[in-house]
Amino acid sequence: MGLTTSFLLVPLIGWLTEGRYYLARSPLSLQNEKKHCVCVVCQNTFEQEDIAFCPVYTGFICSLCCTLDSRCHDACKPETTRLTGQIKKVAYSFLPRSLAFHISGVIGRYFLIFSALLFCAGIILYALYQNIVKFPHISSYQLSIIFWKTFFLLSAPLTVIAWFLVLSQRSYRAAENENRFQTRLLMKEIRAHKRTDQELKKAKERAEAANLSKSRFMVGVSHEIRTPLNSIMGYAYLLENKMLAPEKQNEGLKVIQRSAEHLSGLIEGLFDISKIEAGRLDILHDKINFQEFLKHLTGMLRFQVNNKKLVFIEDIPENLPEYVMTDQRRLRQILINLLSNAIKFTPSGSVSFSVRWNMEIATFEIRDTGIGIPDSDIERIQEPFQRSSHPDSHRIQGTGLGLTITRLLVQILGGEFTIKSTVGQGTTCRVRLMLSQTESKENPPSTCNILVHEGSRRPTVFVIDDDSVHRGMINDILEPFGFLIYSAGSGQECLEIAQHMHIDIFLIDINMPGMNGWELARHLRKSINHNSTILVISADEQTSLGNNREELCNSILSKPVSIPDLLLLIGQTLNNLTLTQNSSKESHVLHKTLHEKDLSELRRLSRIGHVAGIVRLLDKIDDSDSEDIQLIRDMANQSQIHKLQNFLDSYEERS
Repeated sequence: MGLTTSFLLVPLIGWLTEGRYYLARSPLSLQNEKKHCVCVVCQNTFEQEDIAFCPVYTGFICSLCCTLDSRCHDACKPETTRLTGQIKKVAYSFLPRSLAFHISGVIGRYFLIFSALLFCAGIILYALYQNIVKFPHISSYQLSIIFWKTFFLLSAPLTVIAWFLVLSQRSYRAAENENRFQTRLLMKEIRAHKRTDQELKKAKERAEAANLSKSRFMVGVSHEIRTPLNSIMGYAYLLENKMLAPEKQNEGLKVIQRSAEHLSGLIEGLFDISKIEAGRLDILHDKINFQEFLKHLTGMLRFQVNNKKLVFIEDIPENLPEYVMTDQRRLRQILINLLSNAIKFTPSGSVSFSVRWNMEIATFEIRDTGIGIPDSDIERIQEPFQRSSHPDSHRIQGTGLGLTITRLLVQILGGEFTIKSTVGQGTTCRVRLMLSQTESKENPPSTCNILVHEGSRRPTVFVIDDDSVHRGMINDILEPFGFLIYSAGSGQECLEIAQHMHIDIFLIDINMPGMNGWELARHLRKSINHNSTILVISADEQTSLGNNREELCNSILSKPVSIPDLLLLIGQTLNNLTLTQNSSKESHVLHKTLHEKDLSELRRLSRIGHVAGIVRLLDKIDDSDSEDIQLIRDMANQSQIHKLQNFLDSYEERS
């Protein structure tokens, strides 16, 4: 009977309710094509027809586990199918909204339970009453009064029981909600720990990669340092022990100088990166002769090209502006880095360098036929210490800083830097910078000739450095120019000596034991030497004190010191006097008087910068072994045109 009734009524109820209370879920298409699935609760395998998706466990669950698990409170069941949902719907349909809200809440639940308990108690008492009232000796009226009194007496404890049931249910739900909330927090924390663990693993991998890159960088730097150091130590040993022939000694000294300049450039490159990252790189606006700058640049690199037997193609049009404004040192650094890389990574073939200038924008393009760069490495190799993954690139020594410095410098100068490359065919680097054209008027060439006239007061220079070797070097540089040199190994010693005399120039090191250079400069500014020139010569790059620096010193020179720069700076501070070696010392003696015709021709060739013509003319002069001719030849070979012109002018005056 029950089975038949169910089969008949279920379709009828579904038709009347239009399926609103149909509890079966829509079939969920499984993402895999397996015929069997595992229940997330019991971990048993079932066919697809025996499982359903559970929103609480967020997985597939079998029918038995779904029936037995009551903690989910039928989360998959629509709200409208629940008794509370149906009561809410009826209450909101027939009662005022405020009253319906209370009825559908805790109060309504209480009255529902209380009514159910009273109904059950009434049914029980009514059944007892009907059984007892059958006896004839019992009065039905008195019996009904007793049962009514019993019913009302039972209503009091039933009220408490109803509240207890409501509150216990609320407490149970609140405990479940709290448990569910804490579980969500725990799962969230677990996921956060997993993310942290992944980030720690990635950070560890990045740190290991950085350490590997730095180790590779140190190996490259070690090679870059050891090679010139080997040249310096080797030639210094040969010169000290007089093992070089006289005609090779000058070449040995040049090798030592070039090696020292290479070391200085390497150190400057490392400092450039730190300055750029700290945002402390100074950009200058120099007026440069554009054509002369480019010719000098390509001339510097032609030796490397010839050594590798490459074809060097220059495409520099003649219609470029004569003078432009830019930071000469940074532009040279950018182009040398790119051209050196092109030469370095091109085993055979050609390297081309083209320049275009249009509407104040200069475009420099360096193209080579080298090993090329994989597309995946183009961005990566522009980071510090990174190299291309191409197998041939690891055989080539380098610091891994060239492209990094180039990219950062181009960005700071407001330009654009792009790289295009094909593995096995070559690479093209393009730099676009704003080089504004300026008036065609060359600044007068700087000179480092300082003339100290005999009979005049000799300028005094005070050298303060804790390194006796450096003090001796400065003394040897300045003494031939007629300076009166004082030296001290500490700041306190300097103050004790300087308070009794007037010093024109102080050359101060920063890092000294006891009183450092800045403290010494403060004391000197407050003493009788407050108007003296203070020049800071230090190996410490962090010598900036902001605005106070200009109050404490006139200028800062970084070690290693360029001697021409030092002499030029001293000459400028001494009211732009001209420095020349004092005639009291043994000066340059003229062993051969050039004929007026030869002298005039040399001056003409030097004005147009014709180095090859100067060398050929010197070869034709009979006494080519004289000291004068050799000095002129050295200046021509080193392209020191301004220095050569000054020498020829002074030569004519002395003749």
